[in-house]
Amino acid sequence: MELLSNPIKVWWKSLLNALYKYAVPMTLGLGVFLYWQFVETEILFAYFKKQADHWGHTFAFPTLPFSNIENGSWRYHWLSALAMLIDTIAVIFLVWQGIQWIKNKVNEKGVLILSAGYLAMVLITLLFLNPHYGNQTNIMGANRYTIITPFFFLFIHYLYKQKYSLRQIFWVFVFINIFWGLFGAYNGLNSYFAIGVINNFLIIAFMLFNTKKRYYWLVIPIIAINFLIQLHLFQQFITPLYMD
Repeated sequence: MELLSNPIKVWWKSLLNALYKYAVPMTLGLGVFLYWQFVETEILFAYFKKQADHWGHTFAFPTLPFSNIENGSWRYHWLSALAMLIDTIAVIFLVWQGIQWIKNKVNEKGVLILSAGYLAMVLITLLFLNPHYGNQTNIMGANRYTIITPFFFLFIHYLYKQKYSLRQIFWVFVFINIFWGLFGAYNGLNSYFAIGVINNFLIIAFMLFNTKKRYYWLVIPIIAINFLIQLHLFQQFITPLYMD
């Protein structure tokens, strides 16, 4: 954040500023916590070891297609796919900002860079530190790590403020439908409907809604879909049925 939101000619000053203001205090706090945890458990890095032993959070290269809890029921997988798409866009955004920074063009505020950085780290964690069940990478939790955070809303607000041409929307449509293939969307008609159709509509409507006023009616089916899904999930919740 400090590098990409400050001019390249003062990069070392911004980095030093971040080190003594943020990095050093947080590192000291983490050190105190790890020491206290060791005193209590007599195990160094106890939390991380338990995560590895019981939940399979160890480093591994991702395998495709991504799976989810209970074989990727639509209740989890379509939201996880949407969340990881946002995380991927955040990575692309950071790369673009890095190129602009090298060209000495600093355009965005640090808080936006920070939000994109958080989303990028979520993607890296999901890809390389999430458990493998069978031969597939399990992406359970992708939606909650991304969508219910303030970083997500700030980054989405930035994307919403942009104007999109119909040509750009077409290429986004092509890209996202290739992206859904990572989640097994083309294993069958039901899979594509659960992962692709709803997300396609939400994303295209999102881009059109702020482009021209005549597309404002799109908010009505979005609210209707949201209402019906919430009713369905509430019925499942009171069954009771485990909800990720």
